[in-house]
Order: sequence, then structure tokens, then C-alpha cells
Amino acid sequence: NTSDFQKWKIVSGSSGYALVNVGSSKSIDIPASTDDLNTGLIQYSSSTNQNQQWTFNFLDISNTVFIRSILSKGLIIENPGSSTSDNTQVVLYSINNNLGSNNQRWVLEKQ
Repeated sequence: NTSDFQKWKIVSGSSGYALVNVGSSKSIDIPASTDDLNTGLIQYSSSTNQNQQWTFNFLDISNTVFIRSILSKGLIIENPGSSTSDNTQVVLYSINNNLGSNNQRWVLEKQ
């Protein structure tokens, strides 16, 4: 799908980068800054708060990254169970093997 609601832009922030939805202009957010395993991520009005700030760790695979929260536990964004189902909520999780498993890796594409 090429809808703007399925596209994200990377915006430089106060302590990292925000992931902002092109269609809604809302950012990926850790609700209430709850930096725990399996915390479900949401989109929320953009701010400079740390619960919307991320770092990108590039892997040797072309344009592939894992995305780490700047909050204290440094958890990363994961697609639980490598789901291919609609309405799957991405979550925070510990990185697997210091490089992330396939469900923790994201591909950046220039638009």
C-alpha cells in the first residue's frame, strides 16, 4: 500500500529522532513513558519528549536498522512473533543477539 498513512518520516529531535507518520503527522510514542517489555506503541501528537525519541542502529544489511528507544532501558521496536496479520501492535522488546532478529529489523526506503 502506498498510502501516506503507511509512510513514516524521520525527524531530528531533542535527543534522537522522531518517527512521524506522513498522513497523520503524529509520532510513534511510548505511552506514559512506560519503558517495559511488551509495551504497545501508539501514534500520538508530536512532542520533543523522550518517549518519542529513537536512535537508529544500522546493520551490515543494506538500509536495515533496529530502532532503539532513548529511554533508560534502551528497548527496541519489535513486530511480535513476526506477525503478518492486520492490526498487529508493535511493541518494545529486548534486542536479540545484539543485532536484532528479523522481527526487530526495519528497512529504510527513500521516498
